[in-house]
Amino acid sequence: MDISCLGMASRALRTNALKAVSRCFVSNKPCVRRLSDMPFNSYQNYGQGMNGYFTLMTQANQCLATPPSDWRKGIVESRRLIINGADLHYEETGTGENFVLLLPGSLGSTRIDFGPQLRGLDKDKFTLVALDPRGYGKSIPPQRKWALEFFDKDVEDAVGLMKMMRAKKFDVLGYEDGGTVAVKLAARFPEFVNKLVVWGTSAFITEHDLSLTSNKWTDGMKLPVLDHYGEDYFKTNWNLRMNTLRQYWTERKGNICVDDLQKVTCDTLILHGSKDPRHSHTAPTISSQQHQQLTFGNR
Repeated sequence: MDISCLGMASRALRTNALKAVSRCFVSNKPCVRRLSDMPFNSYQNYGQGMNGYFTLMTQANQCLATPPSDWRKGIVESRRLIINGADLHYEETGTGENFVLLLPGSLGSTRIDFGPQLRGLDKDKFTLVALDPRGYGKSIPPQRKWALEFFDKDVEDAVGLMKMMRAKKFDVLGYEDGGTVAVKLAARFPEFVNKLVVWGTSAFITEHDLSLTSNKWTDGMKLPVLDHYGEDYFKTNWNLRMNTLRQYWTERKGNICVDDLQKVTCDTLILHGSKDPRHSHTAPTISSQQHQQLTFGNR
């Protein structure tokens, strides 16, 4: 940027001008796009001295007051809402007519699990809404309550959020525990769900699942989680989660959401990584077969 037009202004005026322009560039405000269109490199356009300074400030103020109509499209906005009595954090981006709800996995968050999707999916086609469930991400407090009904509580919060977003119909993307929540949501509220995509998700617990510990995580999976939560929070909540899964094994014969599969009527895509260290390699296959059998005609 050529700021020689400020050469005859006082040091204080030059400093204030630079600060004002810098704020526009670093604050991720809508003026960024408008400022980038300004001919800052044109010495003649801004004149010299005081006239140049005030011209520059006028242009900056105008771009703040009249942002482009599509400025929200590329920005990921961090927001909070009171949902079912809890202060929950979510992120929103895009201006498309198709709403997409993103549900993270166990001890994940909007950014840990869905950073690439929030940045990369088509913002013209989709409005992306990523939720931090209770006790996850920036939704702390509240602390997470690891009762058997924690999946159902997440379902209620997710539906509550989308109702507040005025989304009459939406797609759901769920990873791991978020996939379980997504299946239960589609089963309980079929009128809301258009399409469903789940990966790394099991409909029931196996003995292999019960043997899993946090040591099974790869560094790439674990380091972002530790960086966000810290070692103590992570270990405490992971152990509580595993204790709850053991309850599913002893009290419900491992059944987490098998009964819900036959109630899912929307188009569904089930994915599973063959090298996923955190899940049984048989559970997703069986779950997929049951889903196909129980939802005949579903694509």
